[in-house]
Formats: sequence, structure tokens, C-alpha cells
Amino acid sequence: MGRVIREFFAGFAVLARGFGLWRRRPWLMLLGLLPVVIVAAILIAVAGATELALHAVQSHAAANPEPA
Repeated sequence: MGRVIREFFAGFAVLARGFGLWRRRPWLMLLGLLPVVIVAAILIAVAGATELALHAVQSHAAANPEPA
């Protein structure tokens, strides 16, 4: 039981060291946002490509109606 409590408080010590690191080097927070920016750019590009593809399919379907 003592080991569990010791590790619990050791976790708080690691958390405090992490906040101290952010206080000394605030640009690290911006570095942490880099993956978010990359994924957002990829999702926006995929959404734009999907919209273009759907527009092309719809205009092709409108230009070539299916015979009745």
C-alpha cells in the first residue's frame, strides 16, 4: 500500500516538473500545437478534395441523364 501512495505522489512531482518546464520554455506549448495544425491542414485538404470530387460526379450525372 505504501508503494502505491508513493507512486501517486511521484506522479504529482512529475506533473509539477512538467509545468515548471512550460514556465521556463513557453515555446514548447506552441511546439505541442504543431501536430494539431498538421492534422487540421490534412483534414481541410481532404474535405476540399471530397467536395471537388462530389461536384465532378454530380455534374457528370446531370450532363448524362439515365435513359428511361
